Amino acid sequence: MSLAYAHEPENAAPRRAHVIVVGNQKGGAGKSTVAMHVIVALMRMGRRTGVLDLDVRQRSLTRYIENRARWIAARGAHLPSPQILELQKARTARWTWPKPRRTQRSGRR
Repeated sequence: MSLAYAHEPENAAPRRAHVIVVGNQKGGAGKSTVAMHVIVALMRMGRRTGVLDLDVRQRSLTRYIENRARWIAARGAHLPSPQILELQKARTARWTWPKPRRTQRSGRR
């Protein structure tokens, strides 16, 4: 049984990912707040989530997630909070994903 669909039987066919985009050209429209509420709601429903904060300059959603994690840790609360995986800037000035870690089982990447 996958973590994303905890309520489905083990022999259920795999499902495709759903993509939700929150966007607007205007700053201060509440994009990060809406995205954070959608993320947490899906996590509370037992779904796996992935988030891309495409504003690498201001990092509003990333800072929102960091603040939530600090608040949860300070109060010892048991609330869902997404993990942060940031893109790394390569020497060629392109944005790249972090290199995958080697697994102990296969030694593959």
